Amino acid sequence: MNKVLEKLKSMKDNIIEKASAIILMLIVILAIVTITIASIKIHRQKKLVDTFALENTRELSKEPARYSFMPSEMSKYIVDLSSALDIDTDMCVAILMTENPEFNSEATHENANGTMDVGLWQLNDRYLWSSFYNDYWKFSDVEFNPMDWKNSTYIALCHVKSLQDRHKTFDDIIMSYNCGSGAVMSNNVPESTKKYLANVKNNYTLLKNRSETK
Repeated sequence: MNKVLEKLKSMKDNIIEKASAIILMLIVILAIVTITIASIKIHRQKKLVDTFALENTRELSKEPARYSFMPSEMSKYIVDLSSALDIDTDMCVAILMTENPEFNSEATHENANGTMDVGLWQLNDRYLWSSFYNDYWKFSDVEFNPMDWKNSTYIALCHVKSLQDRHKTFDDIIMSYNCGSGAVMSNNVPESTKKYLANVKNNYTLLKNRSETK
C-alpha cells in the first residue's frame, strides 16, 4: 500500500512539475508575442506619423470629411494624423477653432509680451524654432514652413501628443498648449489661459453635440 501511495505521489509531482514548465513556457511565449506586437505597432505608428509631414507620400482618407466647416483636405489630414498619434481629434479641432476660427494658414498675432503667434495653429515664435522644430520636425530633406498648414498641423498635433503623455487630463493639456507646461505644473495659470480653456471646452462640447446629432 505504501509503495502504491509513493508511486501515486511521484506521478502527481511529475505532473505538477511538467504542468508548471508548460505554464512557464506559455507565459514566456505570450510575453514575446506581446512585445513583438507592441514593437510592430510602434514601428507602424511611427511610419504613419512620419509620412504626414511630406506633401505627396500618402493618400488621404477616402471617407467624407468629418468637419464640413473647414476645407475637406484639412479635415481629413487632421483626422488621419490625430488617429495615428492616438489623440482626441475633437480636442484638436476645438483647439484649432479657438486659436484660428477662420482657419487662415497665414494668420499672425502679436502678443503683449512681444512674441508672435503664426500660422494655422498659431504657434508661438519664441518656442517655434528652439523647441517645436527641434523636438518634432525630423525631416532633414523637407524645409519646414510654419505658414504651410500641413507643416503647422504636424507640429501642433505632435505637441498635443507630447502634452497628453505628460499631463493626462483634458484641462491640463489645453492649458499647457496655451501657457506652457511649467505654468500648469506649478499651478501658476494666468486668467487668460483659464478663459482660453473655457472657450476650447465650449467648442469641444459643440463638436460632440454635432457628432451625436448626425
